[in-house]
Formats: sequence, C-alpha cells, structure tokens
Amino acid sequence: MNTRHLIKPIMPALQIKVKLTFVFLSIVFISFTNSTAVLSQEYFKEDSLQSVYNSSRDAQVKVNALIEMSRLYELSDIKKSLHYATQALDEALKTDNYLIKAHAYSNLGVSFMVLGSYDKATELFLEAKTLIEENDDFKRLVGVVLNVGAVRFMLEDMEGALKEFNEALDLNNRLMAQGDSVYMEQIQIFYINIGSVYMQNENYQAAIEYMNKALDASLLNKDVVQLAKATNNLGEIYLKLKDYKNARKFILEGIKYRREINDLIGIARSNVNLVDYYIAINQLDSAAIINDDAIEIGQELSALEILKDSYEQKAKIYELLNDFALANHALKDYYLIKDSIQNESVIEKTTRLQMEYEYNKLEEVRKQEHFQFQIKVYSTIALLLLLLVIFILLFYLWRSKARREFVENENLKKDLEIKNKELTTNVMYLLKKNELITNVSNRLLKIKSKLKVEEKDAIQRIIFDLQAGADSEVWEEFELRFQQVHTGFYKSLQQHAPDLTPSELKICAFLKLNMNSKEISALIHQSIKSVEVKRSKIRKKLGLTNTDTNLVTFLNEL
Repeated sequence: MNTRHLIKPIMPALQIKVKLTFVFLSIVFISFTNSTAVLSQEYFKEDSLQSVYNSSRDAQVKVNALIEMSRLYELSDIKKSLHYATQALDEALKTDNYLIKAHAYSNLGVSFMVLGSYDKATELFLEAKTLIEENDDFKRLVGVVLNVGAVRFMLEDMEGALKEFNEALDLNNRLMAQGDSVYMEQIQIFYINIGSVYMQNENYQAAIEYMNKALDASLLNKDVVQLAKATNNLGEIYLKLKDYKNARKFILEGIKYRREINDLIGIARSNVNLVDYYIAINQLDSAAIINDDAIEIGQELSALEILKDSYEQKAKIYELLNDFALANHALKDYYLIKDSIQNESVIEKTTRLQMEYEYNKLEEVRKQEHFQFQIKVYSTIALLLLLLVIFILLFYLWRSKARREFVENENLKKDLEIKNKELTTNVMYLLKKNELITNVSNRLLKIKSKLKVEEKDAIQRIIFDLQAGADSEVWEEFELRFQQVHTGFYKSLQQHAPDLTPSELKICAFLKLNMNSKEISALIHQSIKSVEVKRSKIRKKLGLTNTDTNLVTFLNEL
C-alpha cells in the first residue's frame, strides 16, 4: 500500500499528531545521524520534565510532563516513549477531567501508531473519541477523528478511513458555521487525506478534485510542506492516467517546493516519480540521471524504501537499454535492499509484538489494580450504607423509645397531677372534717360549763377522744395517700436533712402540695406564726438559709 500521499493531521488544542510511514523514516534517520546531539538534548529535557513531574501536585501538569517525555523518545526509543505514555494514561485516569484523559489516550495511540500497532492505536484513539464526544467538544474531536482515519488508512480500511476523514471535514464545517475557523489554516490536510484515499481506491478524478482543493488551500495558507505533497500527489495521479504533460508539470513543482524546505526524502520520492515519467516517455538517459540522484539521496539518508524503488527502476532502465549485465547488477542490489527491509520488518514486528505483550501485561496489572480499587470502593460504600442503615434503624429505635418514654412521662405527669388533685381534695376534705370536729369540740366546751361536775368530766373525755381520733385518722390516711403518689419523697428529703422531725416532715409534705401556712396551721392545730417558725427551721436544716432558693420549689424538685 502506498502511504506517502497521506499527511499528518494537526490538533493544536490537544497537540495530537500522527506519524505515517514516510514521515517516520525521515525523522528516524535524522535522529540517528545526529544521535549524540539528540540524545544529550533528550536527557537534558527528560531530567527537567521529570523534575516537573515529581514536584507538581497538579494532575494536568504531571500528565503533560509525562506526555512530553514520551514524545522526546517517540522516534529514537519507542520503548521508553511507550513507558512514559502509559504512565501518563495511568495518571490521567486518576482524574475526572475528560480532556486530560483524552490527551493521554491520544498520545499513547500515537506511540502505538509509530510502533506499527495499528489495532491498539485504533482502540486508544476511539477511547479518546468517546470521551470527547460525550462532552460535545467538536473542536478537539476533529483531531481525534483524523487520527482514527489515519489508522484506518494504514490498516488498508479505505472505506473506514474515508468515513473518518469526511466526518472530520463535516465537524470543521460545523465549527466554521459557528464562527470558529481554528482549522482553516490546516484545511489542506483534510483534503490531502481524503484525496489519498481516492488514490488508493484508484478513483483518480475524485483524487484530483481533492488534491486541487488542497493545492488552493496550501497556496492561500502559504503552507509549502502541503504544497509539496499536493503537487507531488497530482503528478503521480496524472502519471497513472498517462497524462504525461500534467504529470511532469506537477512532479517538477513538487520538487521545487521540497527543495525550498530541504525535504530530502520528499525530493528523492519525487525523483522516483520523475524517473517513472521519463521511462514512460522513453527518455531513458534522463531517467538514468534522475535515478542516480534518487539513489544518492537514498544512500545518504539510508532510506531503504527509496533505494528499493530506485534500484528496481535502475534495472528496468538498463533492461530497456539492453544492458542486461548492469540490469542484473541493479536487480541484485534491489533484492539485497528488499531483504534488508524484510529483515527490518521482522525485527520491527518482533519488537512490536514484544512491546505490545509488555504493554498488555502492564494493562492487565492496571486493570487488576483498578478492579481491586473498585472492590475496595464498593466495599467501603457497602459498609457505609450498612452503617447508615444501622444508624437509621438505631435512630428510629431511639426515636421510638424516646417517643414512648415521652408519652409514658406525659401519662405519668397526668397521673401525678390527677393524684395530686385527688390528694389535695382529700386533704381539704380532711381539713373540713377536722374543722367540723373542732367546732363540735368547741360547742361541747361551751355546754360543759353549764353541766354538773360529773357530766363535765364525761364531756371532757368525749372532747379529748374526738380531737385525738381526728388527728390520728387524718394523718394516717394522708400519709398513705401521699406516699402512694410521691414515692421516695421522704427518703430523698431525709438524705438532704436527716435531722428533720416527724412534724417537720409533715409540713414538708403539705408544702409539696402547694399548701400555704394558713392551711397548714388549720390542719396541725397550730398558729400561722408557729408554722412560719417551723418553715424557717426546715430551710436551715436543708441548707437553704441565705439563698434565693424557694423552699416550695426545692421540695417540688425532689
């Protein structure tokens, strides 16, 4: 498959790039021929970037540093490049930023594309594409789609490549409609890629249409690199169509542009096309001269593909000149170069398989670690949910218990209020009863003065019996009812003041029922002043003297 027509897409926002076969060879050679300078620069930059990576806590800075390190070695040490690109993806996956993830996926895809692992590159580019599509980021989607199309092209899936390239062009048109012309300076890239697919499919009229569009856009944007590609591709198309006039015109224009940018590989490739042109029009002397130029450049750059094609052309030229000895010699060189390419291909394939294996092992470890991490996360979530459920259950149990206790306390309060009212009512009844007995006793005392001596003694005994019996009955009944309602009151009171007398305890009970001194004096047959004196003694014994604490309040809290 001829891949020299296709060019790399440029993605400014993510700096996504593609290295195709013809580009890859030229850069490898330059890196190789300047290995000392390149390596020293790489190590210097790597050390600097490693320092940035180690010192930064910003995820994007760390990922960018790793990506830059992977690019340093993309063409000189692909194993090292893959190591940093993989590490960049691992760091990116720890974030929630889709741009960082997409950048890392695309960069790793480029590394695998350089390696020749197109299936793996496709998988990674599609991951980046999915992330960007989910976020409706059309601007960044363009570059990723171009990358996917380039991989499809390398896999000889021309239908898939054309679909991706057209999708990229449609996305660019949508951006243009929104007033975003970010890709217009690179639109020639879109046209050359689409034209390259049509060239592979031998749809030359469509290929010419898109290459001419690329030519016009390159001139408008003053892009000499793409001018060289578009003109060279047009020359090759016209050569296949046997339109030798246009073929010569565009091939020579391509050589002119490539000389402007000193693209030696490109010049050699154009020379190969020019040789085909001279052979086609039977100008074999001119073909031989240009062929020698192509071989010289190929040898200078160690460009095996150029040398292979050139020696094959050389053999054909000498065969047409009937110089079969030189033709055979050229064929021997051709097969030697072809074998070298095949050997390199085997080595590259072995290296690629080994590196894919190592990456897949690392990927499996990463997936296992991610799986273990997910298990921990889910376990933690499950535990937290369980604890939450337990907490909710405990909360509802506590709330239910608190509500029940509240209801019980309210009921107890109500019962206590009812019993207090009953007790107070009973005491008031007893008080009235006692007053009645007192009145009866007083009336008997009045009658007593008018009676005989023996009758006075009888009346006096009746009075004593009435008063003694009333006090005893009142207090016994009061004691019984009071202790039923206020269980533990006397015990708590005696803990505060063990030296309280029975009469003082009785007054404390009356006070707890919110009875005043007058009511108490009537019950215990003492004056109000006596009751007040007793209250003062009770305060003293309870340690309330010289305090603002109210005696009744204190007793109610017991």
